Order: sequence, then C-alpha cells, then structure tokens
Amino acid sequence: MMFLYKLFFFTIYCSGVFIYGIGIRQIVQNSEKLSWKILIQLILTLIMISVCIIVINPIIEYIVKPYNLKELIPLVILLVILPVDAIFGIIKNRFPDIKCSDLLITYPVLLLSFFESVNLTDALTTAIPCIISYYLFLPIIYAVRKRISITNRSTIINVTSLIFITIAVILCAFLAFNYSWLSIGVLK
Repeated sequence: MMFLYKLFFFTIYCSGVFIYGIGIRQIVQNSEKLSWKILIQLILTLIMISVCIIVINPIIEYIVKPYNLKELIPLVILLVILPVDAIFGIIKNRFPDIKCSDLLITYPVLLLSFFESVNLTDALTTAIPCIISYYLFLPIIYAVRKRISITNRSTIINVTSLIFITIAVILCAFLAFNYSWLSIGVLK
C-alpha cells in the first residue's frame, strides 16, 4: 500500500516535471507528434532507469557512503549512466522509430532519486514515477500545442513561448494550494 501511495505522490503531486522542471524542454520538443510508440519508449526508459539504479546503489552504499564522499554521487551516476546509455543506443540504432529518453531526462531523475532516497526501493519509487509523469505530461502538451496551432493563425507569437506560458499556468494550477501565504496560521 505504501508503494502505491509513493507512486501516486511522485507521479502527480510531487512530480519531477512539476516541482523540479525535469524534462520540460524535451516535452515541448517531443510533443509535436505522438504515436503508440510512446509506450515502448516509456518501457525502455523505465528499464534503463531501473538498471542504472540497481547498478549505482551498491556503489553508493559500499564505496561512497562509508568514506563520506557524498559529493561524488553525481559523478558516479554519470559514470554509470553513460555506458548504460551506450548499450541502449544499440537498441535505438536497430529500431530507428523508437527512442529512449536522453540523458537530459534520465540524469536529473537519477540525481533526484538518489538524493531523495535512503535505499534501493526508495530510489526506485522516486525515479519510476518521475519518468511516468514525464510521459503523462506529453499528451497534455501535445493537446495544448494542437489547440494553439489551430487558434494561432498569425505568426506574431511563437508557439513554443505560448506552450511554456501554458505549462507555467498548469503548474501554478496544480500547486496553487501549496503556497505558504495561504496558510491559516499566517492569517491569525
């Protein structure tokens, strides 16, 4: 039950896309067209993230933490993710229509998951929902992009800037109740 709570929490409420802005630029770039292949991309990205976490966790637990070298965690993550990305690059080359998420998404997600977790299961339950929220946000931005392209006949305003403004409005709508000045204790 706790796993489902964390999955929901890190997918919707405390998403890496919403809170930290992980992958917003890639969402805008990849939302131009969508197909059923997005599910295969999601599965490949989840496998890649899971493999990276399973490889990185023992290195951090048995080498980095005992010697108090926590500043090297980003380097360890990068040194592991590059060969894993190269292996998944072979899959990308064999199937050119299917692409796995790039380092600009997986690296920040791995950083977030290791700095927000204390063990392997916490790292997995932080990273997997972040990736799921990224792929859940793609159709929303695709719909916004299509709606803007239908209504914006003139090229006075750039479509990408309108999409970023829309993302900001969506994020404020999701997080409007979380502002500290709305607290009842402040009004007393």
